Amino acid sequence: MYSKGLFGTYYPADSKVHDMSIIIKLLNFFLFILVMIGSKSLRLHLVILVILVLQILESKIPFGFFFNMFYGLRYIYIILIFIFASLNLTLELSITYLLKFILITEYLALLTYTTSLSEFDYGIYKLLNPINFLNLNVSYISLIIGNIFRFIPELIFTENLVLKSQASRGIDYNNSGLIGKYYAIVHSLKNTIRLTFKRMKEINSLAKLRIFDKNKRRTNLKTGNFSFYAFVLLIFHLLFLYLYILEVNLI
Repeated sequence: MYSKGLFGTYYPADSKVHDMSIIIKLLNFFLFILVMIGSKSLRLHLVILVILVLQILESKIPFGFFFNMFYGLRYIYIILIFIFASLNLTLELSITYLLKFILITEYLALLTYTTSLSEFDYGIYKLLNPINFLNLNVSYISLIIGNIFRFIPELIFTENLVLKSQASRGIDYNNSGLIGKYYAIVHSLKNTIRLTFKRMKEINSLAKLRIFDKNKRRTNLKTGNFSFYAFVLLIFHLLFLYLYILEVNLI
């Protein structure tokens, strides 16, 4: 699924980031989230930002996609700034928390732009496979998690369609002020959720037509490579975790 760089849509390109093993991608993302949850070091966040920007450049995805996402969340940034001010946080800590939110959204965008949904399903299945000794239906669990990843981009894609439809009836999100944008989003929310769930049912029906069996072992044509580039990125993410451990004096 690809649609003009909307968040969550796969952007096909010939890059080292696209060709990375999905297992390494998901493992890196897990390590990244661990650091983001606990770290309060501005310097560590800035280092992670540099590595993320280098990955974005290497991915060969138009940089404008990431900037548009950053710009589209500008009102959330303003709200966060007011919240930080009301909590009397220091300037450094406020910048760190704001950067934390930006890093998570942009990293997630990079992950979804460079990974197809079938790769996601396969990668999640392989990561969960070690818990098979608990006699759990890992294939079914991976399907549920995969549907969660599908739901977010489908929701955003559907929201854009609904907003465009509303514009023809006078509720124009793109050419309205802050209050007008709020009204357009609230007015579109019910139809967006209804159409998104309808689309998810269609996706699950398509999976059945492709003879997907949630009770059998998953396979995938493209699984990515454990290249030197992937190894270096994994080392960097482990380094981020190590620096966080030093930050909180766990060792």
